[in-house]
Amino acid sequence: MFRNLCYTVFSTLRKNNPNNKMSGRPHLSTQEQETPREQFLKAAESISPKYQDRLSAKTLEKIKGDNLFFDIHAHCFTFQNVPKNFTRLQLIKVPHGFFKSWIYKFLGRFIKEPDSGIFAFFSVGAYYNSTLITKKLLNNYSKFFKEKKEEKHFVIGMLSMNMEYAISQEIPENHERQMQDLIKTCQYFDREKKLKYTASILPFVGLDPNNKETYQLFLNAFANNHYLHPVFGIKIYPTLGFLPSHPTLMDVFEIAEQKQIPITTHCGGAATKTDSHKVDIKAIQINKEGALELKEETFEGSAKDDYVAFFNGPDRWKPVLKKYPKLQLNIAHFGSSDQWENYFENKKNPQNHVFQTLKLVETNENVFADISYTFFDRIALTEIRDLMIANPIFQKRFLFGSDFYMVLSENDIHDIMTQFYQVFENHENLVRALTIENPKQFLFPSGI
Repeated sequence: MFRNLCYTVFSTLRKNNPNNKMSGRPHLSTQEQETPREQFLKAAESISPKYQDRLSAKTLEKIKGDNLFFDIHAHCFTFQNVPKNFTRLQLIKVPHGFFKSWIYKFLGRFIKEPDSGIFAFFSVGAYYNSTLITKKLLNNYSKFFKEKKEEKHFVIGMLSMNMEYAISQEIPENHERQMQDLIKTCQYFDREKKLKYTASILPFVGLDPNNKETYQLFLNAFANNHYLHPVFGIKIYPTLGFLPSHPTLMDVFEIAEQKQIPITTHCGGAATKTDSHKVDIKAIQINKEGALELKEETFEGSAKDDYVAFFNGPDRWKPVLKKYPKLQLNIAHFGSSDQWENYFENKKNPQNHVFQTLKLVETNENVFADISYTFFDRIALTEIRDLMIANPIFQKRFLFGSDFYMVLSENDIHDIMTQFYQVFENHENLVRALTIENPKQFLFPSGI
């Protein structure tokens, strides 16, 4: 009875709480960069093309060893790093930390599935720094592999979220604070010796070309020694209101291709998106003659599906790959649950994002695809396994990623990992490809 009552109360609060309704801005426009383009390109020349220069000494030592496990796609931002009231159920107005996390865990016991998962998600996001969130993930991994009587050195691609310009709500701790916190997490795992496991964190900086500080943020991450720990890669999140072939990003990708800086792009659902229903779009597109040209248009939409269809299609990367074919690119998520349902109805639908992901991987030697979040779904995971068995290219280009802690809304890490190894039972070569060999190729294409 109490469980049903609690569920009814929280469902009502979530539905009626005015703070859960994003007011948004009427129009999202792209901004000119504060740093002149010529100055940006000149400053970027100083960036080293060697991946070794984007790793700490300890990480460089560890990745040359054995017993590695790569999770190429995870998050450790706190709810202080995202727009105020952006996440649902932010109803508990006590400070972030262990107490708030415990409250969410407690409440989750009284909520029926599948809604109970949202409380697991909130219990992690309520932590007050990224180190605690990262430890939560690594403790789960360590426990899982201890049960398998295996020791691993964990290498985690940790992706920041840069929502500052795309979403109009206040962010308690801005992206710079988020990056500084992430850097402290990297340093913590480099020096900590009392843990029962060892780990290396590879930070990826989030870039939004509509923001006028994108050039400078890139230079701070890779050229200016702005942070006290090297930044390794770049995260792109198109549903924040841009296409990947935005001219500013094309300049960034020119440098990334030259310097072998890996890119991970969100190509899943639109749970995170700009809160504007009208967006100015500036992007390089392929015209009817097959040439690249700059086009400007305006996107207008309201439903999440509108944003998914317009911004998140993997084919949106075709102009980028046409100009920069050696770019190390990871297409994340294999689409959303809806895209998978449509894929199983018609596996050759060219509009489907699973189909587009597979074609990009198959036809571009430097394009990879991670299974983050999607791997909670046993049916989709089984299809991914079968695709790898059938196609040698997929065996070399699929990557393991968790999308922690987002995936906790579906299930806990231990159960999902158990399912992963069950689906890939008797296919140890594919597990090794997903979790070691392919991530190395994506991150370190020149070899270790």
